[in-house]
Amino acid sequence: MENFPAARDGCEAILHFGGLGHAFWICGKDEARVREYAGLMPAFRIVANVPVPHGVMKDAVAKE
Repeated sequence: MENFPAARDGCEAILHFGGLGHAFWICGKDEARVREYAGLMPAFRIVANVPVPHGVMKDAVAKE
């Protein structure tokens, strides 16, 4: 994506298409942008600055 707002909007569109309420992750050094992203995304799990390949999400979040 060409800038942060475009990337944020693209990610939100993907969540609305096929995963609303599930999870998302973000990697970044700008804590304000990470928090902005986390506050706007309609997802239950928020993962920041952790490598999370598709299919192993449950291993990167808190376990019961």
